Amino acid sequence: MFSLPDSKFFLPNDNFLAFMEQFRGRLIYDIGCGCGHVSRLLNLNGFDMLAIDANYRDSEEFPVIRKDATSIEFAKDSVVMMCRPCHGNFPGAVMESAIESSARWFVYVGLEKNVYEDLGYFVAGFEDIFAGNLGKDGEVGIIFDLSVLRRIRGVF
Repeated sequence: MFSLPDSKFFLPNDNFLAFMEQFRGRLIYDIGCGCGHVSRLLNLNGFDMLAIDANYRDSEEFPVIRKDATSIEFAKDSVVMMCRPCHGNFPGAVMESAIESSARWFVYVGLEKNVYEDLGYFVAGFEDIFAGNLGKDGEVGIIFDLSVLRRIRGVF
């Protein structure tokens, strides 16, 4: 079976843990989790995690479910999180899936220079809520309330 190397693009710091604290007690999906190191960190700190990735890795640090995240029916009131995702249409497609399901929050963590490439028009109007310095490379975080996006679209 083909697997990818255990590359870690996001190395979270204590600011990331503080940023995620508001989601304690909610199910968090770590989408595109790679080897699961962020899921492991959050789980060790008391968070309820599901790690999802479509690709096998050389090793895992946390149990990973192999699934296409663009077709998941996310649990009611859950958190869909992407940390340093690949670019292209994947992050937006996952966010669309989260909006269409019952998830409540979408959390994006990445380099500020990649935010618009990853999320495009979703980011308009959210620039002033970036949380900064969440990882080794100074990653920013954005939290989207999906119930607001559903109301805007007329989807309840």
